[in-house]
Amino acid sequence: VNTTLGLIEEYSQDKSKPFYLFLSFTTPHAGGVGTNGESGVPAPDVGNYTNSSWPDVERHFASVITKQDAHVGIVLEKLEDMGLSENTVVFYASDNGAHNEGGHNYMFFDSSGPLRGFKRSLHEGGIRSPLLVRWPGVVKENSKSSHRWGFFDFMATAADLAGIESSSLPSNDGHSLVPVLKGNTIAQPPFIYHEYCHPNENKKGWGQSVVFGESWKAVRYDNNNTRLELYDLSKDLEETTDVSSQNKDAVSQAIEIMESQHVNGNYCNGH
Repeated sequence: VNTTLGLIEEYSQDKSKPFYLFLSFTTPHAGGVGTNGESGVPAPDVGNYTNSSWPDVERHFASVITKQDAHVGIVLEKLEDMGLSENTVVFYASDNGAHNEGGHNYMFFDSSGPLRGFKRSLHEGGIRSPLLVRWPGVVKENSKSSHRWGFFDFMATAADLAGIESSSLPSNDGHSLVPVLKGNTIAQPPFIYHEYCHPNENKKGWGQSVVFGESWKAVRYDNNNTRLELYDLSKDLEETTDVSSQNKDAVSQAIEIMESQHVNGNYCNGH
């Protein structure tokens, strides 16, 4: 964070020059402080939670969340102090859902809310996470959008903000979110596809999931297995009721997307 604050000061010296700054927090993550393992407490201290009756690992987990929240606030305050806040777009996001490692129980703080699963799951609890954007004068405070996005959309979005033509970008699957951030309604992407080697639900093969159409969500735990589950997220965000047997056309469409998007390689047992 201190390096980030120094860079913001440096960039503020010439406000006519645009800048891109990427700050990646390791926390919250499993693993003891100062180790490469995934056991032990994830913070050097329990912060304000000394008197809490929570399990030790959960007190430390709460501490790193609180510390990160404070650090983000410090960065935003620095932008304000340097006169950059009004002309800087800030994105804040996570790379996966709640984790369940290192002794931490993702259900202790109800981290997934109503969503099923956690990190490395193909269900919404493993892959759905919020994107927060601050763009003063453009993004309305406390507004929400149901537009679907993935990290593969960020390059196209950043390029759009920088005035770079999409035709000059490397080939990619992303689309710009700038119109959505400006309050406009655009078509949802045809689908959002995820795959994971050895997902929680199966621990073997390539697991695949795809959100498509109005609200369909399909999950296949192993790409070598034809069994597929289908959910209607508009009625069943918790993914509790498999409706694949009643919607054969949607199942066929999901399988077509999964097979077209998967590329064989040697990462997951040669598949």
